[in-house]
Amino acid sequence: MYHKISVVLILVFLPVALIGCGGKRAQVSGTVTFEDGTPLTKGTVKAGTGDGIEVKGIIKQDGTFTLFEVKPGDGIPSGKQYKIWIVNAVDTVQTASTVQSPSSSSAGAPPPPPSAPPPPPKELVHREFTSAEKTPLTLDVPPGTSKISHDITIKKP
Repeated sequence: MYHKISVVLILVFLPVALIGCGGKRAQVSGTVTFEDGTPLTKGTVKAGTGDGIEVKGIIKQDGTFTLFEVKPGDGIPSGKQYKIWIVNAVDTVQTASTVQSPSSSSAGAPPPPPSAPPPPPKELVHREFTSAEKTPLTLDVPPGTSKISHDITIKKP
């Protein structure tokens, strides 16, 4: 009796094990550029399917990226359509602060004014491309695809 149950279980679950839970994975890489052709040099490309799969790729100085799910090089699930957006594409503006040295202050002189808070980071990408809800960018990864080059063109703010 147990032998028959074991055979049935093997016949049912063997195809699932051979196919795998996630199917094939694709290596997706490309370049993020602005409409004028200059590369975006900071930030992260994110892509999601809407059913729980979210992948990302760090943008390098030359604008290139490679998408991954858990760790660099693992690729992304194929047979899916992804929405693409850009996050953390900001330029922090450094300001020089003037510090009064103790020797230059005189007794009874008013204290220096408090330093102003740093300016907010400057967004490098138009808002339309910064969230899954707003982005017009998509990526189709057909089933069984192993390698895709996907360049992205975006607008400046």
